[in-house]
Amino acid sequence: MVNLAYGAFSFSLAMRARRPRTLIVLLVVANATWGGLCVLAAAVLTGTASVFGLAHLVGEGMFVGRLAGLEWRQREQLRTACLTSASI
Repeated sequence: MVNLAYGAFSFSLAMRARRPRTLIVLLVVANATWGGLCVLAAAVLTGTASVFGLAHLVGEGMFVGRLAGLEWRQREQLRTACLTSASI
């Protein structure tokens, strides 16, 4: 359910020509939170999860955390869509 909600939210942002700053910040917070929760889950499940499961959780946490960092640094550029004739 979380992935579906996130997908719907991020897709709704991607479809807008202009994006409110608060929604960009909400996206960053959501990604940073999810990244932290993935790493926390890996730490909690260390004794019972498989190596593959732990690697997946840590990898996803690092990927989503990095995504949050990029979104934060580029938050002003993310506020508007850049349309070119090649993308239409």
